[in-house]
Amino acid sequence: LIDYNDLVERLQKLSASPRVQIERLETTVEGRGIYSIIIADEAIIPNLDYHRTWAALAQRPTVRHKSLADVEVTPKPEIPADVRYSVCVMGQTFGHEASHVEGLVELAEHLAWGDDAETKEILSRVIVQIIPMINPDGREVGIELWKRVPLAEDGAAVGNRYGFYINRDFLHLTQPEGRAALASFKKWHPLALYDTHEDAY
Repeated sequence: LIDYNDLVERLQKLSASPRVQIERLETTVEGRGIYSIIIADEAIIPNLDYHRTWAALAQRPTVRHKSLADVEVTPKPEIPADVRYSVCVMGQTFGHEASHVEGLVELAEHLAWGDDAETKEILSRVIVQIIPMINPDGREVGIELWKRVPLAEDGAAVGNRYGFYINRDFLHLTQPEGRAALASFKKWHPLALYDTHEDAY
């Protein structure tokens, strides 16, 4: 299994690709970074702010209430044809979800270095955002548990270090992991978000 230190090493290697930009979204209670891997066509990487700005404008009409009855909605602007929107894949929300990190890191490496037609087609259309380890403290809890008790029941490793379920916190945002997910979403306004899950059994 990829632990946090392994992930940081893989991210350093990924950052050498001209298609990749690494973002640190937040820091966990135990001081681990929560990272996002941005992958796009080489020509897009220098202009990510342009694409993010238009993505936000496309999804946010301006609404002004002069009064309860008098509402003014600014129409969405005409979006330039060259704008590329992002799609996001996020994994390992729960500490016990073992295979997400490996799968998402392999996906990032394939998109970062692959020269096949499918990779070129994907990157010609969208910006891919991968958050492979949204809950690094929970990941460490899971790995510690499995070292002591291989194939252990997952209850002790389901949350973050405090046992807090990350996807129960997207409203109140009391945990850094939830804040990281929302910050990423608000920055990129992805067209699609896939939050992967698996059964520990």
